[in-house]
Amino acid sequence: MGAALFLLSLCFFGQVDGRTTPTTTPQRPTGVTKMSLQELVRNGFKNAFGAISAIKAQVDTLAGQVDVLARQGVDEIDQIEGRRISYWPHGELPFTIAQQGIDGNAIPVQISQDGPFVWTHYPIVLWRPTAPANATLFGIWRPVTHFPLVAQGLDVATTLDLNSDMVSISWRMSDGGSERNFMPAAIPPIFSTPYKQIPLPERVLFTPNSVISFTPTFRRIVFNNGTVPTTDGLLEVTFPGFRIVNM
Repeated sequence: MGAALFLLSLCFFGQVDGRTTPTTTPQRPTGVTKMSLQELVRNGFKNAFGAISAIKAQVDTLAGQVDVLARQGVDEIDQIEGRRISYWPHGELPFTIAQQGIDGNAIPVQISQDGPFVWTHYPIVLWRPTAPANATLFGIWRPVTHFPLVAQGLDVATTLDLNSDMVSISWRMSDGGSERNFMPAAIPPIFSTPYKQIPLPERVLFTPNSVISFTPTFRRIVFNNGTVPTTDGLLEVTFPGFRIVNM
């Protein structure tokens, strides 16, 4: 106890020649106020909470930006004002069996100038025989792949094997207005059908009066059906979607 008191006395008194004399209290600079320990602690916590709040605000802002980017493709389209009208732009290409194994000409599909077009589902691609005029299957719409679709099989009424006329293609497309390729090379026949439309992974927006270019590659063409075989056909591609027009 005595030692503790001695140390305390040294904090308040100095020692000169073995005698203790009161120390002189240092003068506080002008403008500086005395602050208690409680005020120091309070201000420290206040500053810390302020810094934490600022960091939280930054994190919330970044999270909001990520959320906006994740929804941007949908929101950008949904925010366009105007009436939604079903719209199925399409194009066609004549072909013969001589085009087997080669790329066909690009099929230009013109978009209406009345408003932007929103492409929503994989294209529907069909073909029909166009020559000769007396061909057994003249004018009958057919699928372009050899998959077992409804339009293929045995026609009981005529006992014709409808699979004997077949067109199988790969395809690629681009935005004709800007020459942007949607795919680097032709892909297999991933298509919608008249009785089942397959949604795209993401809707695609085209500006008014733009041009979609669809290029088929004829992998296999078989014309050997019926009494009068087909010699020429017409390939047609349709892009399901809608356009946005002013009210």
